[in-house]
Amino acid sequence: MLVNMKDMLREARRNKMAVAAINTPGFDIVRAAVDAAEELQTPVILDHASAHETDIAMEVIGPYMVECAKNASVPVAVNLDHGLSLNMCLRAVKCGFSSVMYDGSYLPYEENIANVKEICDMVHPLGLTVEAEIGRMPGFGNHGGIDPKDKTGFYTDPEVAKDFAVRTGCDALAVCIGTEHGFYKSAPVLDLKRLENIRAAVPEDTALVMHGSSGVSFENLQAAISSGMSKINYYTYLSIQVAPELQKIIAQNPEQTYYNTLTARAYEVLKQGAKDIITCMRNGQ
Repeated sequence: MLVNMKDMLREARRNKMAVAAINTPGFDIVRAAVDAAEELQTPVILDHASAHETDIAMEVIGPYMVECAKNASVPVAVNLDHGLSLNMCLRAVKCGFSSVMYDGSYLPYEENIANVKEICDMVHPLGLTVEAEIGRMPGFGNHGGIDPKDKTGFYTDPEVAKDFAVRTGCDALAVCIGTEHGFYKSAPVLDLKRLENIRAAVPEDTALVMHGSSGVSFENLQAAISSGMSKINYYTYLSIQVAPELQKIIAQNPEQTYYNTLTARAYEVLKQGAKDIITCMRNGQ
C-alpha cells in the first residue's frame, strides 16, 4: 500500500528499527525492492534520486514506482531523493509520490530553512511528508570550503539540527555523522555519540536519516539504528553486486546471451541484496 513516511518511520523508531530506502533507477530494481519487502513483510521506501534523472526521468519511472507501491501487501513510501528545487519537488507530487526530499544543504542556512518550510506548507496539507538535509556530506564534489580530509568539518551540530527541525517542520532530517555518498576510499567512522545527541535535541516526531549508508558495515548500520536513525538510504553497494553475476553469464556464451536472461538474473541479485538490507534494518527484530 502506498503511504507517506511519517507513520512508518515513527513505528520503526518505536521498535528500534529503520526503514530501508532504496534508489530505484530502473524497473527491475523497483520490482526487486517491493518483492523483497513483501517476502519479509516489512515496509520499504522507494527513492528516485535527482542524480538518476539522466538515467531515467521521474515521469517515466515514477508512475511505475507508485503503482507498485499501491499494489504491495506492505507499506511502501515513494520518495524523491535529493530534490534540488521546488520545481523538482512539484514534479514528484504530480507523479503521485507520497514524500519529497528537498536538499538545500549547499545553500546558506536561512535560505535552506525558508525553502524547506515553503515546501512543508505546500505538501503537508496533501498528506505528503518532507525530508530535508543539513550539513555538507562528502561525495558530491561541492565541499563548501570544508577540507574533505577533515571529516569532522561535515558533521551536523545537534543544536543546529534542533533549530532547523523546529523552524521548518520537516518530517525527516538527513544528518552527517561520518558517512559520505558513493564509494568509500577508507572505512567510514560513525560518530554515534553525536547521533545520540542529535536524536535527543530534535523534536520527538522528527525522524533522522542516514545518507551514504551503502558501504557501511551492517554491524555499524545497526549501531546507528540503535542510536536513533530511522531511515537508511542504500544504493551504491547494492547496485555493484549485479555486474559480476552478469559477466559470468556472458562469459559462458558471449555470442548468444539474451537480454532477458541478463535482466532476469539482475532482478534475482537485486532482490536478494534488498532482502539482506531490509533484514539488517530490522535490527534483530
